[in-house]
Amino acid sequence: MPSWLSMHAVFIAGASAAILLYGGDSAALAADRSGTARVVRAVGAGFRALRRAGVQPQPRPLRAIFTIVPRTFSVPYWQHQTARAIGVETIAPHARATQHDELPAIAAQVEELIGAQAPALMELLSAGHLLRAH
Repeated sequence: MPSWLSMHAVFIAGASAAILLYGGDSAALAADRSGTARVVRAVGAGFRALRRAGVQPQPRPLRAIFTIVPRTFSVPYWQHQTARAIGVETIAPHARATQHDELPAIAAQVEELIGAQAPALMELLSAGHLLRAH
């Protein structure tokens, strides 16, 4: 469970920060290939940092899509997902509702756990106003 929670924190904080950069609109993020690529790169860096910190990222399929699958496939996959229910009905409403309380607390925990090892993720969390600027 601790591994799953750490991985969930990295994923939700990164995806939420990106959605917030697009006004809380996951479909707008999905429409921007470079924005989605930034999420894939940042969350993948976070997952790799978790592994280096001794955390075995779970579930494995989520880790794989961010760290093993080539971006030529993973970016369109996440564009599709963020434009559909997972983004529009799940992550985006959560990001908008918790951007001033829960998400900054999650982002701070992620920073404490792996911040120095995942600068791309920290930059995304800062840009999404979930962390103090780096």
